Amino acid sequence: MVMQIKMATKIQVALGVLTFFVIGISLFSISNINKINKQDKLLYERITVPLGDMVHIVGIYNDIRINLRALMLSSTDAEKYALNDRTSVFRSQLEAALNKYSTTLIDAVDAEKLKNFKDEMVRYNKVYDAIAALASEGNLEGAKQLTATPKTKEIVKAVQEALDMIVVDKINDAKLTAESNDKTAKSSSAESFILLIIASIISIAVAIYLTVTYKKIISGFMAEMEKLINAAISGNIDERADVRSINFEFRPLIEGVNVTIDSLVGHIDSIPTPTFIINTDFTIKYVNQIIIDIIGLPKNQIVGTKCYTHFKTSDCNTERCACARAMKEGHLATSETDAHPGKHNLEISYSGKPIKNSDGKIIGALEIISDQTEIKKVMKASSKVAEYQSQEVSRLIKALDNLAKGDISFNLEVGEGDVDTAGVKNNFSMIAGALNTLTTAQKMLVEAANEIAEGNLTTKLQARSDSDQLIIAMAKMTDKLDKSLSVVAETVQQVTSGAEQISDASQSLSQGATEQSSSLEEITSSMAEIGSQTKINAENANQANTLSKTVRSSAESGQGKMKEMVSAMGDISDSSMQISKIIKVIDEIAFQTNLLALNAAVEAARAGRHGKGFAVVADEVRNLAGRSSKAAKETAELIESSISKVKAGTTIAEITSESFKEIVNGIVKVTDIVGEIAAASSEQAEGVIQINQGLSQIDKVTQQNTANAEETASAAEELSSQAISLKRLTDEFKLSNTVVSREGPRTQDVPVQPKKKMPAKGWGSPSNKPVISLDDNNFGKF
Repeated sequence: MVMQIKMATKIQVALGVLTFFVIGISLFSISNINKINKQDKLLYERITVPLGDMVHIVGIYNDIRINLRALMLSSTDAEKYALNDRTSVFRSQLEAALNKYSTTLIDAVDAEKLKNFKDEMVRYNKVYDAIAALASEGNLEGAKQLTATPKTKEIVKAVQEALDMIVVDKINDAKLTAESNDKTAKSSSAESFILLIIASIISIAVAIYLTVTYKKIISGFMAEMEKLINAAISGNIDERADVRSINFEFRPLIEGVNVTIDSLVGHIDSIPTPTFIINTDFTIKYVNQIIIDIIGLPKNQIVGTKCYTHFKTSDCNTERCACARAMKEGHLATSETDAHPGKHNLEISYSGKPIKNSDGKIIGALEIISDQTEIKKVMKASSKVAEYQSQEVSRLIKALDNLAKGDISFNLEVGEGDVDTAGVKNNFSMIAGALNTLTTAQKMLVEAANEIAEGNLTTKLQARSDSDQLIIAMAKMTDKLDKSLSVVAETVQQVTSGAEQISDASQSLSQGATEQSSSLEEITSSMAEIGSQTKINAENANQANTLSKTVRSSAESGQGKMKEMVSAMGDISDSSMQISKIIKVIDEIAFQTNLLALNAAVEAARAGRHGKGFAVVADEVRNLAGRSSKAAKETAELIESSISKVKAGTTIAEITSESFKEIVNGIVKVTDIVGEIAAASSEQAEGVIQINQGLSQIDKVTQQNTANAEETASAAEELSSQAISLKRLTDEFKLSNTVVSREGPRTQDVPVQPKKKMPAKGWGSPSNKPVISLDDNNFGKF
């Protein structure tokens, strides 16, 4: 009954028992570990941490004592106040530390010892406050005496003993807890070891039972497997295992191996390549189905016989045998020979592969045969075709080499062939025909190119098909070149005409600029004379102004000098006559200046935007001339009145006094008017200087225009010469009569306009030739 239990069930039961013991040991160990962990936590939280708190409490207590000593040694009130404040801080820290420590007490004994320390600290704080009060008041001797009293020493000793008792008690608690943990750990280790021994004994017993049981089962299984392996290695792949002696659990596995071998043998039998296995004395151990079919005998009459009795090759029983060489050399060997199995005559290629056992000893060979009969025939035909192809390719390469060098005078022909080379010959004939067609087309292109090179752009090229890209491209190129050169020829003619117009216009412009420069020199000379006269006029006006002031002063002082009045009146009469003359001169100058200003304005208008500044100056000069003329007229009227009054004053002496007053008033007015004349003359002189500067600038610009006009005329002549040369070049081409518009932007016709009529003076005579518009929008076309 037990033998019929599956191996898996037996292993599961054994593993279940072992798992039970392992879980029991683990739970027991976990329980002990938790117990020790709890004790360790108690040791840390209730003993280790409180010991650290006690160290902090002792430190605060020592800080309080140190602070008291510093208070006794302090010399200033500020230090004493600071030390008293620190005492309050230390006491607050001590109280907080004691409250924290009280949360870690284990039993009532710890609480009693903590209460004892607090009581002693109350007593100590009272003594501390008394000593601190004496020290704060400066009574150092009293503080020292109080410190040295037996009572004080007894209180300090009691506080220190209370602290020591707490620390010693915590250390004892830690020692007891550690000993308890150690005892628990040792007990847990001993119990776990006993359970581990029991589990190990059971595990060993189960392992021995399973080993003995399954060794027998596996031994029978391995014996059958070894038999199959040895049979397969030796080439006897028809051998099968006996499943009746195998355990019921492993029996399906052996049956599966048998089925696998049957399937493998079936696949080998179905291989279309002849395959067989021999041993070291060439006895056949296995043959596949195709060999049975070739030899024509049953399988049992072939297996167990010598291989050379059936295949009868030229290599059999010789050193050339591939299987013999493979078994001798220990690696794959290949050979080709003739074979005569059954009634067949074959050309074969065969390979021998050595077969080794588990010890690496060669025990036979595997031979695989490939029928090469048809391949040999094909190879002979292929060799003939290859030779024919080599000859024709050489001809083709020679023809292509000539074509690459530009030699298109050849005609390629194909050599004669036979039945085996008929297909290849047809292919080469098609290649030769295509190449001859190509050379014919290239000859046509060469003829057309020669016509184009001679300048005949009317040559027409006919494409052989829609795919004849070269002919189509050449035709397009010729057509585009014809159209382009036609447009160029027409444009060259227009450029030539335009260049002649530019040359004529530039010569006229140069002549006009020269005459304008001469006119400006004359105007500059005239303005220089006007400037000189204006300067004299200004000096005379200043003298008249000075004289008028002198007359005024004399008239004011002549009230009491009647005798000198007649003489002064004579002088005044003479001066008045002179002033009248000067005024007339000023009036004439003003009239001439006005005429010059008008002429300058006319010339500025002719100069365009370059003469705008000069026009402004001319207008200002004209205004000054008008003011000068008006002032001169008023002064002349006053002078005439003064002369009549002076004459009347010489004849009527009794009314001299009243007339003299009128004369004084008149002279005052004359003085003002003469001052205005002097100022106007100065301004007029400055205006004339500005006019001279403007004329100098115009003269420079005119000279520059003259030079530019000469350069333009020279450039126009050069342009005309180049256009004529270009026209000669275009005349060398034979072009079509009509010009077809090109794709993209078309060159626009150049508008021809009649030349504007020029002034007779300074700009040359007008020309009747048509001119090209040279405005900013159209000049870029040329």
